[in-house]
Amino acid sequence: MEVISRDWWERHRTEGYAHLPLRLKPGQYTEDLGCVRPEEKDKVFADSRRYFIGGCNLLDDLEFLAKPQGTELASDFRLVATGKIRVRWSVIRQVQATERGTTDRSQTTSSSALLSGADAALRRYRRARATLAAAAKGLDLPLESGIGTPGDGSEELDSTDDDS
Repeated sequence: MEVISRDWWERHRTEGYAHLPLRLKPGQYTEDLGCVRPEEKDKVFADSRRYFIGGCNLLDDLEFLAKPQGTELASDFRLVATGKIRVRWSVIRQVQATERGTTDRSQTTSSSALLSGADAALRRYRRARATLAAAAKGLDLPLESGIGTPGDGSEELDSTDDDS
């Protein structure tokens, strides 16, 4: 999340960044987040830049907010705490109602059901690929589609293989 302010001269400034992991369970939530922003180590230069041009975007990738790494961002920058922001949000789940107005649990789609379906499909793919590789072992024929050949990106699927 990025907190931005606008002053009387229409200058936009980034006041801070914060990370909020969203929840999937329906309900109402409130979270107080600590905000930080990168700043040049040269305080005079940093203050002048913020005052005259409203600052600048010093971050290319906001991934580091999800994994705190201390206050050192790069050799020329540091992270400065800028305050807190309170965020309130609601999570709802929409389901199809049956004819009587009650919900049918078998028709609802949850994120965990989708993920388990994707995991099952990946396990079946790995098994089929292993069977194909075992059947093709000893043959001097390349696979026609290129599936399962080195360099096609399928190697990363094997890293989380949890067939038990």
